[in-house]
Amino acid sequence: MLQKRPLLVVVIVLCLAIIAVEHFTPVVFFGNHYSKHFSQATAFRYRLTSDCSQRAKTILFEAEVEACLDEGRWHKTCGHIRLYFPKSDSTNLRYGDVIESSATMYAIKNFAGQDFDYRKFMKRQRIYHNVYPKSYKKVAQDQYNPILYAAKTINKTLKQRLLHSKMGEQQTALAIGMLLSDKHYIDPEIRHSFNTSGLGHVLCVSGLHIGLIIGLFDLLFKVLSFGNNRLFVFRKMLLVVLAFFIAFIVGFTPSVLRSATMFSVFIIASLTNRDYDRLNVLAFTALIFLILDPLVLFNVSFQLSYLAMAGIMVFLPLFEGIFPQKRGNPFTKRLLYNVKLEAEVSIAAQLFTIPIMAYHFKQIPTYFLLANVVVVPFVGLILAMILLLLCFVDVPLIGDIVGFATDLLLKGLILFTSWIDSLPFAILQ
Repeated sequence: MLQKRPLLVVVIVLCLAIIAVEHFTPVVFFGNHYSKHFSQATAFRYRLTSDCSQRAKTILFEAEVEACLDEGRWHKTCGHIRLYFPKSDSTNLRYGDVIESSATMYAIKNFAGQDFDYRKFMKRQRIYHNVYPKSYKKVAQDQYNPILYAAKTINKTLKQRLLHSKMGEQQTALAIGMLLSDKHYIDPEIRHSFNTSGLGHVLCVSGLHIGLIIGLFDLLFKVLSFGNNRLFVFRKMLLVVLAFFIAFIVGFTPSVLRSATMFSVFIIASLTNRDYDRLNVLAFTALIFLILDPLVLFNVSFQLSYLAMAGIMVFLPLFEGIFPQKRGNPFTKRLLYNVKLEAEVSIAAQLFTIPIMAYHFKQIPTYFLLANVVVVPFVGLILAMILLLLCFVDVPLIGDIVGFATDLLLKGLILFTSWIDSLPFAILQ
């Protein structure tokens, strides 16, 4: 198996090397990292690199430490940090602002009475300190990546369109989470129900969502071109553009960007007209991200997405041999095939991801198979309806009809996950 997949061997060796280095080597700061200037610096200059995130008593921004003030001169630095401001400052600060402050930096520590190693979690994101500026000076604004800013702006615009729809509050929150990857609006009880039922991956944009949307548009493109083989390459390249457009409207979050890249590589590989090995292609995409950022290996979404895909690729062919398709009525045969395929995909993905879920979350959903077999076939339809709602939310009558149908589907999804959550022994801890 490994002899035919050299890239898989490279990825496995690289992963083991990253784990060993991260475990045994203390943190080493290279170049002009801000931490090397603690003893001399009297102030630091920060550029806000994220949108405002609400906390109980404060607002949170992530920031890059651009410079330090030493003996009256500013010296260039690097490194990322977390800034906590009073809530009253939420109207004064935004993504792209640059501020200067002499506030003390505090090393990130673990929370008392909790087993979760928060310090290590933040270290793997290369964030080591928190700052609580009570006073600061804004020295610049709009210092941002224009592409990323455009993505964030469109994401906010689409979010507002959904918030102004006539759907119920819970259904609107779920739609925003499923398509725009913002779970902030989702009720904690609903999030708990989805996690307990093994459907937590439905709440945010993942490889599943991109795969379903690409599948829907691939079918649409085939219908529009009537299966014209001359347009095959053009259709596939449109799907690549679509994958990154989805990542764009979501705001180029790392997990969505990884999924878009993964699917794009698979699509491009299919254009070679050669019998390519899927595990090698999967390993190639993983290798790209591990080289760019070795610590992404410790990201839970990275682990789950790649292990789920690997599980599907390894076990799905085996399941097809064990459970061959039976003869029968074409409609019944197709329906049973889809149910069987969803069950096989769910089992295959869970076989590889359950150990990771048990390790990180200390729990395993008992009814994950039932929940995924019932829900996953409808996720593509729900996403399509949300997209239609975004297009027609302001159009009289059509917007009302699409909104009503979308609201009904999302309400049914919430009721089903709540029912799964209420079943006895719904989760093993």
